[in-house]
Amino acid sequence: MNWGLLQTNKDQFSYYSPIEDSDVIVDSREQARSPKYTISTGFESQLTKKLFTHFEILTKDKYY
Repeated sequence: MNWGLLQTNKDQFSYYSPIEDSDVIVDSREQARSPKYTISTGFESQLTKKLFTHFEILTKDKYY
């Protein structure tokens, strides 16, 4: 069984947009593609020399 916890943050920033002719402000939030938690577990069994079973469960928190 494996599990992981991750806490990320992107600071607020701004940039000039010539299309809008003004500064665009991007608010602070979590980093993209950074789920808060991940869990994986699995089981494998060798039934014979040529036959085995494998079972796995994976889960991740939502993310941007």
